[in-house]
Amino acid sequence: MKIRIWMGTVFAALVLLGSSVAFAGPGVAFSLGEGFTVGEGDTQRTDFNLEALVYYGIGIIRADLGLLFNVENPDSDIILRPGARVYVPGILYGRVAFPVAMSGDGNWGFMMGIGKNLLNLAALKLFVEVDATFWEQVNFSDVVPLEARVGLEIGF
Repeated sequence: MKIRIWMGTVFAALVLLGSSVAFAGPGVAFSLGEGFTVGEGDTQRTDFNLEALVYYGIGIIRADLGLLFNVENPDSDIILRPGARVYVPGILYGRVAFPVAMSGDGNWGFMMGIGKNLLNLAALKLFVEVDATFWEQVNFSDVVPLEARVGLEIGF
């Protein structure tokens, strides 16, 4: 019982500490990404893409909704990426999302990544991120796209 109370106190302290360090409230972010796919004995470059993201942050947690557009092949499916980011103040953040292809086939998956704010000017941030996406259509592991992103975040 004492351990649960102690763990709850530590969690509450982290959220309160994070709220003074991390930006709280709504915002938007735009990032450019490119990477490669690993699997099936072949490595291929992925198309250059743009992600537009809206978020709402409370403390160290940000709920976000992203739209991923393929810049090189505009006729490709738009990918919807609802998810969240959890910040370790001053160090990095972890990101999870559940991407869904906005097409008739209903391809969906699980994405996880890590990122870091490189430049923090209060409401304006420059960030980098590395993500891996596991798609249901390829059994979550046959082909795994890895991508690096660089972006700009604007908090309101």
